[in-house]
Amino acid sequence: VSLAMDAHWRYRASDIVQVAKQLEDCRLMWLEDPVPPFDEAALRYLRQHSTTPIGTGENLQLRQGFWNLITHDLCDVITPDLQKAGGLAEGRKIADLCAAANKPFAPHMIGSPVALMASAHLSLTIPNFLVCEFHAYDVPFFHDLATINGDWFRPGWVTPSDAPGFGIELND
Repeated sequence: VSLAMDAHWRYRASDIVQVAKQLEDCRLMWLEDPVPPFDEAALRYLRQHSTTPIGTGENLQLRQGFWNLITHDLCDVITPDLQKAGGLAEGRKIADLCAAANKPFAPHMIGSPVALMASAHLSLTIPNFLVCEFHAYDVPFFHDLATINGDWFRPGWVTPSDAPGFGIELND
């Protein structure tokens, strides 16, 4: 099982580097949001002082928000939230930037079934998709929001529908 750890921007670079070093033996997929994504100096410091992969980007907007992370090699995995980053077309452009820099694309998704299915459909179209972070399944009303035909979800897997659109019927 691959693991990731979310630090949720709560650390200074000098503190999180100690955490990252302790996690090196765990061989994480990534350490998520160890410092705020706009703190480029902290990201650079962390990358220089630990081999734990860094993932970030869920609160950034548009491809311009990801530009320095990608072109300055400030993280290992780009994790945009497609609803915040500018939607599917913009998400595809961000994924293309990542592919050009040989970086994996791992969308962050805490939205509705519609947002999950949209993220899944985009992920099918890109060569550098890694995994979609998703933790809303346990929300009590998640499955009441929409009807999706078939066995579309089981823990760890989403099967996009081949019905028109995203294959979702909203439950009014």
